[in-house]
Amino acid sequence: MPMVRQATIDDAPRIAEIHVRTWQIAYRGIVFDSILDAMDVSKREQVWRENLAKQHELGRMNFVVENESDVAGWVSIGPNRDTDVDIGAVFELYGLYLHPDHWDKGYGYRLIAHALDWVRAQRKWKEITLWVIEPNARARRFYERVGYRPDGATKNWGSQGCVIPELRYRMTL
Repeated sequence: MPMVRQATIDDAPRIAEIHVRTWQIAYRGIVFDSILDAMDVSKREQVWRENLAKQHELGRMNFVVENESDVAGWVSIGPNRDTDVDIGAVFELYGLYLHPDHWDKGYGYRLIAHALDWVRAQRKWKEITLWVIEPNARARRFYERVGYRPDGATKNWGSQGCVIPELRYRMTL
């Protein structure tokens, strides 16, 4: 049975692998192939090692879902980074990714439920937001099923000349 637990530095290699592989599959046809093909797991692992080492200091939490002893996905949450929200009342979901081999098995629901339970238990925040790439219909449907709704805010994600609109979604806790 899948289990959710707090991520540790030891999870960085698998989190990085999931991060890169999921981008390469989920965003193919949305993000330039040259960007996706150049993604490097070892570089992403270093970023994750740093993030996980400082997560408590930065007020962030990262959780992984395990299928037996294999990490199948992760979720990252923390203080809101948007300038137009009350950061004392609004938390943020930074990312939720599952290895493509584990899509459509309920792991995403387990991860998001665990993250939301943790946020609610803190009794500090009234809402939680996230940013989703607009053309990513699969992710948008998932977030809508768990209670998120677009709040009208938009921005662009961009890299190497590839510009993609993002939508902010919001959920009342």
